[in-house]
Amino acid sequence: MKEINLDRFSGFMRPKEAEQKLKQPEKKRLLGYTRVSSKRQIEGYSIEEQKRSIIEFAKVHDYELIDVKGGQYESAKGDFTRKEFKALIETATKVKPKPYAIAIKFISRFSRTGGGAIGLVDNLINNKGVHLLETSTGLCTDNEDGRIRIYEKLLEAAKENKERLERTLPGMKSFVEAGNWLGKAPFGYDTYGKRVIDDDKLRGSQKIVLNEKGEHLREAWKWKVLGWSDAQIQKELKDRYGMKISICRLGYIWSNPFYAGVNRNGLLDHPVKGKWEAIVSEEDFFKVNYKDDPFKARAYNTEGNVEYPLAHFAVCSKCGHIMVGYKNKKRGISYYKCKTCSTNFNADTLGHSRNKGLNDVFAEMLSDYSLDERFKAPMMDMVKEILCGGNNVEQCIKALDKQIAEIEAKEKALEDKYLFEHFPLDKYEARAAQLNDEKMRLQVEREDLVEKSSNTFSDVENAIDTICKAHIYWKLEDLETKKRVQELVFPQGIRINPENREVLTPEINPFFIKNPCKSNDCNDEKKESKK
Repeated sequence: MKEINLDRFSGFMRPKEAEQKLKQPEKKRLLGYTRVSSKRQIEGYSIEEQKRSIIEFAKVHDYELIDVKGGQYESAKGDFTRKEFKALIETATKVKPKPYAIAIKFISRFSRTGGGAIGLVDNLINNKGVHLLETSTGLCTDNEDGRIRIYEKLLEAAKENKERLERTLPGMKSFVEAGNWLGKAPFGYDTYGKRVIDDDKLRGSQKIVLNEKGEHLREAWKWKVLGWSDAQIQKELKDRYGMKISICRLGYIWSNPFYAGVNRNGLLDHPVKGKWEAIVSEEDFFKVNYKDDPFKARAYNTEGNVEYPLAHFAVCSKCGHIMVGYKNKKRGISYYKCKTCSTNFNADTLGHSRNKGLNDVFAEMLSDYSLDERFKAPMMDMVKEILCGGNNVEQCIKALDKQIAEIEAKEKALEDKYLFEHFPLDKYEARAAQLNDEKMRLQVEREDLVEKSSNTFSDVENAIDTICKAHIYWKLEDLETKKRVQELVFPQGIRINPENREVLTPEINPFFIKNPCKSNDCNDEKKESKK
């Protein structure tokens, strides 16, 4: 067998680890990170001390320190709930060239989530080539021993955090059961007490005080109860008080019992009354959140789209939440949706769909409650009598005509007296002026009454016409008319059963009745008449 020349295969050998290290940049880049849980951290854990340790370590070991992230008071309860931590990871994975390692004075400052932190570090090493380095000990995940020891420290930090919680949880629970609040108070309030970041707010016991923005929110709650939209409230707060607030934050405020003076902390077995001033009453809070009866809280809403006019008018009968509307732009189809039940309904009937769209279902139901034409004339007389005075108006006009005629007769008699009976000129002119003024007053009064009654009669006729053809007006008119018509007929809105699309009506305007011509009996009578 021919002897193999092994030297020829030397070029296929993998580079040794030592040779690989020689190819790396002379100066490795570090990205620092600092964190403390509170402003009054124990000595050695302060942000300044952590930063100094990272800077000195980089200088002594000839690393290039590109930046130091963190510097904030953030709890390590969760990793990506910390803004500065998220910024750290984003920088470490996206900056070019990437840092060799993230430098921390103590591993516990990096994370206390245990397994979650280990998974994150493992991903940084294997997928991004970024290590973790502890400056107080020099441990680094770039070698097996260092990686194992750092992982152990991450687990120890999580265990320490768990044991600390087990010791403090009973006290925290008693604290909130007494009506106190854990953490920073919501928007509109300032927190004073022992554990606050601002030294000016240090107090011997906790006190939560309404601030200026909270006073403005008190007004906002009143507007919300009146049925204002969040967009209207947002604009009014800005125009009136110069207060900027997002729609998203307003939505959170409306659903937060804190503003009604109630604490719902997760440590509690049931809600408790808080020791702070409420800015909304219990009744108004539930009106806005429609938990007891959604129809008591449902208010007229001017927002929406003509393609889904029932949005914020229809309520899901299963969960009691108001349904919203949206359009799938890609398909060009409008839908109604209950966000809680995640149930979708087509707004319009589609050619390939077995089910009718909610707009068509509502229009058909609306036609059932339209006033029959046979009742138009008697209702017209009745409404004119009630709202416009009816025959009383005609009687008033006749009475005015009679008074005007009497004055004209007096004017004629006065003129004859002046012409034929030598009545003094000065007395004639004075009396004639009085009669003319009185006649003019009565004529103006008569014209006003005629004009008012004419306009009112016209308005009544239009209103009755709308009642008779409500379903037609709803189908053909703009969004505002659609909303006004549906509010007119069903002042408390409608309920939609998500299982069978059945439309339920909690209240119907008494002016509207079920059209008998829609009943089966009426159809049977028509069939018999044809025979």
